[in-house]
Amino acid sequence: MTITTPTEPTATLAVDHERRRLILDPACTLEFATHLAARYARILLRLQRATRAQELFLHAGMAASAPGAGKADRGIAVIGPKRAGKTSTVMAAMRAGAAFVGNDDLSVTRSHDGWTGHGWPRSVSVRSDTFTALGILPPERSAHPARRNRPQEPAAGTDPVMLLPSELASLLGTPAVRLSAPLTALVFPRFAPDAGDTALRELTPAQTAQRLRSELPVQVVKQADFLLPHFPRPSPAETEETWRALATDVPGFELAQSFTGLTAGARRLKSLWS
Repeated sequence: MTITTPTEPTATLAVDHERRRLILDPACTLEFATHLAARYARILLRLQRATRAQELFLHAGMAASAPGAGKADRGIAVIGPKRAGKTSTVMAAMRAGAAFVGNDDLSVTRSHDGWTGHGWPRSVSVRSDTFTALGILPPERSAHPARRNRPQEPAAGTDPVMLLPSELASLLGTPAVRLSAPLTALVFPRFAPDAGDTALRELTPAQTAQRLRSELPVQVVKQADFLLPHFPRPSPAETEETWRALATDVPGFELAQSFTGLTAGARRLKSLWS
């Protein structure tokens, strides 16, 4: 298998289905091979957990109340398709004091205590203009293998900047990355044309269910379809029952914000965890 992405070196690996082995190309640098090993460990864990009927995988980020804030522990899932503003919204929330749980991959589980969102730490690809919108400069260096030990070339427009989650948290002055948090709100962001249009509107359970339906099914893994036959998924009926319960139990909100008014949007979100 040869995997190419615009932000990383080309990755080559061999797959032995009978013995269930992944073999990395020995031509990889040690740094990048370690990065790939961590990535495929995460992918295998995600596939293993995805076999559970009571676990949903959402195309979502998550921000949560900071640990030890003296208030109820709350987490906000930010759900939407590519370019809906998930990463920008999570970063704006972090800038307003929230902790980072995830920016693009989130799984949620239900127990007698309620719902919990679990982050799946991975590289964070941030549009360069998001830093400008938040009034901060992107770091020149990163421990990410694609950028390690060399300055980041000046980015323009929407060119992505690759960071590790801990680096993003440090850059935005927030607490360390949280592994999980109680899921207390589902937020569906959309971009409005003007900062004056910023608004947070509560949805009915039926509207929340409809929004979730439009986001499903979710890819549990990316660029690893060759692993799917080893991990049977729950039936559509089981999955539907779970996300309907999620829409009933956890309140949903639509967040309208402009790209240049992310701070105003974050102030609206802050009311959900303060």
